[in-house]
Amino acid sequence: MCDNTTTMSSCIISQNDFLVFFNIEDKDIETFDIHHQKDGVYIEVTLKKKPHQCPVCLNMTDRVKDYSVKHINHSILTNKKCIINYRARRYRCPRCHKTFMESNPFTVAGSRISLATVYNILEDLRKPSMTFRDVAERYHVSQTTAAHVFDSFVSISRRPLPEYLLIDEVYKCYY
Repeated sequence: MCDNTTTMSSCIISQNDFLVFFNIEDKDIETFDIHHQKDGVYIEVTLKKKPHQCPVCLNMTDRVKDYSVKHINHSILTNKKCIINYRARRYRCPRCHKTFMESNPFTVAGSRISLATVYNILEDLRKPSMTFRDVAERYHVSQTTAAHVFDSFVSISRRPLPEYLLIDEVYKCYY
């Protein structure tokens, strides 16, 4: 596995490192490919098909409606951008005809950044010297995304207003 001190030429992510990091077994992977490019590392992953439970009627199904590619920003490397291109299945329930996405070990539903990236962003923001901009640049996300992650997971209580609050208005050159 790579760290910040290794160069990109000697930094190679293997399939075994990836499986250990996400706690996935080799038998659960259908396809796996890694592409090293100038702008980052791209990991192509498809999990093996297995029955899923319909969230509406709780019926088990393995009927696949279609596939979609999810582009997930992952912070396995901080010196290069790492994108997981996850080919996700959309299942169709034969009983209630609702469709739903398969569960995946990389993100929560609707998110485009991995759980590890969220954790790393929150860990870095614990340091008072780190700004949203610094963290965003390090993990290859926008400043807005870093602020949104912080606001979603951190609840800071506000101090109550004092009993008496004095505000003085001063006008300079008011015409």
